[in-house]
Amino acid sequence: MIFIQTALLLILIVSLGAWSRYKDIFAQKDTVVLSTFVYNFAFPALLIATLAKLDFHLIKFEIVLGSLLPIVIILVVILLLYKIQIISKEQMILAGVTIGFGSNAFFGIAYFDSMYDKAGLEFAVITAAILGIFGVVVCISLLEYAKAGKIQPKVFKGVLLSPPVLAVGLGVVLATFDLDIGFLEKASALLGKTAGGVSIFVLGMFIYDHFSLKVVKIALPYALFRALALPLSTFAVLVFMDNISNELFLFLFQQAGIPAAISISIFANKYQYMQSTFAGIVMLSSFLSFGVLGILYLLTSF
Repeated sequence: MIFIQTALLLILIVSLGAWSRYKDIFAQKDTVVLSTFVYNFAFPALLIATLAKLDFHLIKFEIVLGSLLPIVIILVVILLLYKIQIISKEQMILAGVTIGFGSNAFFGIAYFDSMYDKAGLEFAVITAAILGIFGVVVCISLLEYAKAGKIQPKVFKGVLLSPPVLAVGLGVVLATFDLDIGFLEKASALLGKTAGGVSIFVLGMFIYDHFSLKVVKIALPYALFRALALPLSTFAVLVFMDNISNELFLFLFQQAGIPAAISISIFANKYQYMQSTFAGIVMLSSFLSFGVLGILYLLTSF
């Protein structure tokens, strides 16, 4: 029942986002505005509020390895297939970005917060920080390669100085030195509470603006690829991790069902590369995620 309740909650918020566009309460451009708000303010605030009070014993090697290694394995396979000319450059870029940048910071935090309250939220914030930074690097690298044929290191300067990365640093400093800055932590907690709800609401707006059968046909193989490959790769990694706790195993396995990030569509627009296809991938992987998460939840219940 807890999964059904969580799924219905998220579907309701997504539907409200789509309805707001249908009624023209928000304009299409507001999707980018609200996404920017979440990325630059709400999510960093949530990182500060959570990391400042976090028990750093939660941050174990297993959570880093179990989050990153499945994605890295798939990315290596994709690059090998490209090198031996089994897939085209375009297919490599689309598949790589789809796998490399998940919506852990937006969809993931909302899902695990609703499912498991504080314990789920803490795990989700840790992995969202790790995978969010990793996903941006992968996305920028592949899009740079797609447009220029090479990767300029200077493009990553903005990643290092981005609000989420700075928020991780500040949160770690507060926790490490046990600093209690009341007004900062309260402001961060208040602003951070908006991250999950607003991001899921924006997803509904995004789906409304980009749904078309033509886009579905082109994007479906990549959305299905993420939905199938990531859970399988994650399971393959987790079964070889002897010291992993049951709680962390269940979390990481379900995390594999999180959809692709809306941000890949925003980056695609910035680079003027396959915008409609990336939008379709985000839309379809979001639809598929409810079914995938449901299956993963049932598998972890036995």
